[in-house]
Amino acid sequence: MIKFASACIILTLAVILIGIRFPKTDNWRFLRISRIIFISSYAIIGLTSLLTTFVNPVLIDRPLKSITLLIVCSFQVLIFSSILFIFVAPKRISMLRLLFQLTVITIVGTTILVSFFSENQHVFNITFYLGVGLYIVQCTFYTVIQVKAYHTNIVKLEEFYDEDEHQRLKWARMSFYSAITLAFLASFVIINYHYYTFFMVLYTTFFVLFAIKFANFRIDAAYIVKALTISKDFTENITETNIPDQEAHINKEETVELSKLHKSLEKWIQEKKYKINDISIDEIVDELNTDRDTFRLYFRQKNNSDFRQWRTELRILEAQRIIKENPKISISEVSEDVGFNDKGNFHRLFKKFVGVTPSDFKDHCITDAILAKTKLSADVAQVIDSQDD
Repeated sequence: MIKFASACIILTLAVILIGIRFPKTDNWRFLRISRIIFISSYAIIGLTSLLTTFVNPVLIDRPLKSITLLIVCSFQVLIFSSILFIFVAPKRISMLRLLFQLTVITIVGTTILVSFFSENQHVFNITFYLGVGLYIVQCTFYTVIQVKAYHTNIVKLEEFYDEDEHQRLKWARMSFYSAITLAFLASFVIINYHYYTFFMVLYTTFFVLFAIKFANFRIDAAYIVKALTISKDFTENITETNIPDQEAHINKEETVELSKLHKSLEKWIQEKKYKINDISIDEIVDELNTDRDTFRLYFRQKNNSDFRQWRTELRILEAQRIIKENPKISISEVSEDVGFNDKGNFHRLFKKFVGVTPSDFKDHCITDAILAKTKLSADVAQVIDSQDD
């Protein structure tokens, strides 16, 4: 019964995911591919599970069930790892590598099946446990490359926007860890089939949550794809060798450029463009009509800080102003309004710069407003009393 319910849920999700669309441009090609793989895997897994529910369990040996689960899990780990890898490193996905890994899994699975039907128990035991060992190696390998890709591209994303971007891809990281945890749990179920029902509940729950996250990813996708699919490695443009030394002499021409930039930044602040959070550093530099070297030199020489810290301070100051003017406003509204893409990040940075949390600051503002109102009422009453006298 649990298997039938799981199959129906997964097939329903496959149908729902068909409605998800990504733009038909080169930058989005990898996500369109992931969508096709995603829907296909859900459909195949759902149909396979549905068909097997009509087979009499008595007719299937437990070893054969374990073999089937091992092969299916190996394919699924490959599929989900590839999909999640696309989200953190889309340009590093190679169809040739995917086909090679699919071929290896097919060969290993076929070998285990052949050894099972050969009725040689000794050979079967060796090939089966060797297959389980290779499956664990597969999961470990995917974990290592996923962690490396995640950290590499977080750096790239942060350099591109000069923002703290861990929250943007946090869901992909957590989804991968959840998938790998299920994968390692499956290796235990493969050997001990008694926990199959419990595993299926977790398995189905993961499919549901992952589909929801994938659907919601469209909100942040444009922001992330813009940085992670640029043709030239962004880090090549930000090496310290291109930045003048802080103590170096600034010539007259550079002084003029820095002065122009200062005026442009004053206008930029007046227009509150620091609140925009989906614009890259290069776009900001172009908007200010300067170049990257002058831009970075300005903040090192004039502000003794970097652009990220400077912009964060402006956002926090603006947040303080908004809360003071309207203490009843929600913290989430303030966070979004001043340009933070994550409430937790806003909370952490606000406390770092102000010394108290946004909620505490809001409470202080409400208290001050009440005290000011009370004092005003007392002053008015005193004036009235003096007039009566």
